[in-house]
Amino acid sequence: MTKNDIWQWMGENGYLDMWWLPINGCNTGTVYAKNPVGDSLEVIPLDCSLNEDLHWGVHQHITLTTLLETNDPQ
Repeated sequence: MTKNDIWQWMGENGYLDMWWLPINGCNTGTVYAKNPVGDSLEVIPLDCSLNEDLHWGVHQHITLTTLLETNDPQ
């Protein structure tokens, strides 16, 4: 996201409208002025820890249902 061509292409194709970007001059004059919001772990919880919860949930479901018959409605 450091090339102006990329920003222009994303704007022309409507991708920038889907991004959370700084507004109202927030970060103006800094290297973060045009960067999308959320480039840190505390803002991206799935990367931080929730993916582990998702994986654990799948493993728990497999463990609890492993002795059921293949076509068991439970």
